Amino acid sequence: MFNKKIILIISLLLLIVLALIFFISRSISNSVDYQLDRLANGTTEEKIIASDFMKNNKIQDAIPLLIDNINDNKDAVFKNQTKRTLPCASVAALRDITGEEIPPYLDACEEEVFQSGFDLKRIKDNWFNWHFNQQYKDWRIYRNEKLGFEINYPIRYLDTIGCNEGGDLYDLEYGLAPTKAFEGDNFVYIDNEYFFQTDGGQMINNGYRYKICNKINNSLAMLKNEPSWKIIIRDDIYNEKDLDNFIKEYYHQNCSLGYMEPGIQEGVFDVYITGKNGIGLDIESGSCPINYMTIFRYLPSQHKIATWNIGQEYKFWDNIENEITFDQAMVKSFKFLN
Repeated sequence: MFNKKIILIISLLLLIVLALIFFISRSISNSVDYQLDRLANGTTEEKIIASDFMKNNKIQDAIPLLIDNINDNKDAVFKNQTKRTLPCASVAALRDITGEEIPPYLDACEEEVFQSGFDLKRIKDNWFNWHFNQQYKDWRIYRNEKLGFEINYPIRYLDTIGCNEGGDLYDLEYGLAPTKAFEGDNFVYIDNEYFFQTDGGQMINNGYRYKICNKINNSLAMLKNEPSWKIIIRDDIYNEKDLDNFIKEYYHQNCSLGYMEPGIQEGVFDVYITGKNGIGLDIESGSCPINYMTIFRYLPSQHKIATWNIGQEYKFWDNIENEITFDQAMVKSFKFLN
């Protein structure tokens, strides 16, 4: 009887310990999520406090947000008569989390150093490039000297990689298929190196099986009607009128130049399209029937534009659960050559 009581007490103590561990773990997780939200959406003071939290706890997930916060010095927080800026806190956190010293070696926390917008942009760009290279170091850099641009893309992405024969029918096998760039005169497609053409599909046990399944090597001819990830380059765009005419020619006569704003690359503008008479994009009314993600870059100094469609949904996935997509990282890596 005595032994049973001891066992019961020990069991209860173990349950209490497990509950405490679960509660503490959950509290820490919620605390990190809370601080990540403050780092993204808080006031300047809240972002600085969140930066210190990320620094002290070495939270890797905070790196992209910390890089985004290296922007300007117009807002500062004073603590114990010491001026602290958001770039200062961001760079300090990045150094501690990564263990890296990214040039230029301007200490963003030294009050006596005047930090111009140019200085901070260099620091931010270099941290961004470092982080991108760390995340996508196995990617391929596509560089086209003739068209004057480069872009990074994954060596492989989720697609069909084979046909599995079972009796008289085939199943499609999915995995990481190779990616390839296909060059045209003034455009480049980024797509799969090959694909599988099927016919005679039948629904069997909640899945399709096919009578015919053939591997086809991809080509420009095969891609001619593919709307997504066709990067078009023009170097005869001298002013906003030329921009507007191109938009009408390439997208739709009811589409117009909306506005432009500075992009990631210095001297390059992100271009936004609007509908007829300033009405938004609307496929139903026909005002400007664009119902997919569109990228449009303009480099006035070279009279050059680059535009392409990502599609209605992302194309370059990393796993079958559709948890990781590469499309936006590819977009950010695009740049015109000098």
